[in-house]
Amino acid sequence: MEPETETTQQPQFVPETVLKRRNRDVKTAEQRALNRKHKVSTSRNKQDEPIKRVEKYVKEYKQGQKSFVDIKRRARTENTFDIPSHVKTVLIIRIRGVKNLAPQVKKVLRLFRLGQIYNASFVRVNRATMNMLKRIERYVAFGYPSRKSVSDLIYKRGYAKVENQRIPLTSNEIVEQYLGKQGFICIEDIVHELHNCGENFKEVNNFLWSFKLNEPKNGLQDKNHPYAHGGDWGNRCEKINDLLQDMI
Repeated sequence: MEPETETTQQPQFVPETVLKRRNRDVKTAEQRALNRKHKVSTSRNKQDEPIKRVEKYVKEYKQGQKSFVDIKRRARTENTFDIPSHVKTVLIIRIRGVKNLAPQVKKVLRLFRLGQIYNASFVRVNRATMNMLKRIERYVAFGYPSRKSVSDLIYKRGYAKVENQRIPLTSNEIVEQYLGKQGFICIEDIVHELHNCGENFKEVNNFLWSFKLNEPKNGLQDKNHPYAHGGDWGNRCEKINDLLQDMI
C-alpha cells in the first residue's frame, strides 16, 4: 500500500474589489442602523414635544387666571377698576354691514381684515390700535378673549393663508412647515402666541385668514346702541367670549 499523502488546503484568494465591497456593505448596514435608531428617537421626541408645550401653556394660563381673580377681588373690595395686566390681545367681531360707511371707517376695517359682516380677527393692544378701534366701535363688538375662546376659534374656524390659498388647519405639519423658522411646531403654539401676543404675533396673525363666523343663534339685540346701554356694539370685556361661543 502506498502511504497516505497529506493534502494541504491552499488559501483562497479574495479579490481586493470584493473586500472593499464587503467593507462598504458593513459600513452601510451600520450607518442604516444608526439612522433608523436616530429616526425612531427623533420621531418619538417630535410626538412628545407638542404635549409638553400644551402642559406648559396650560400651567402658565392657570397662573395668569389666578392673578386675574386676585385683581378682580381687590378691585371689588376697594370699589375700583383695574385693567388686567395679562390682557394683551383684543378680539374684534364685525356686526354691521357696508351701508353708509365713512371712508376712514372702511380703511380701518380693511386694516383689521374685517371685510365682511361677522368676520373676526385679533389685534394687539397698544395705543395705535386702540385709537383706530375707537373709529369703528359702532360697527364692531370687541373684548378680551380667554384662552379657551382662542383655542376654539383656531381649531374650529382656523384657516392658513398659503400662497393666497385658504387651507384648513387640520394638522401640526402645516404649522411646522410654514412657521417652523419662528419655532412653531403645533397649533397650540399659535393659540399661545395669539392669546399672549408674543414676539411673532404679527407673523402668526398674517399666517391666518380672518375668521368667518355664523350669525348669533339668538340674533343681536340692538345694533344702534352700545353694549353698556343694552345694545350690541362696543367693548364687552370678558363677555365677548359668550358672544363668540354663540357664533362659532
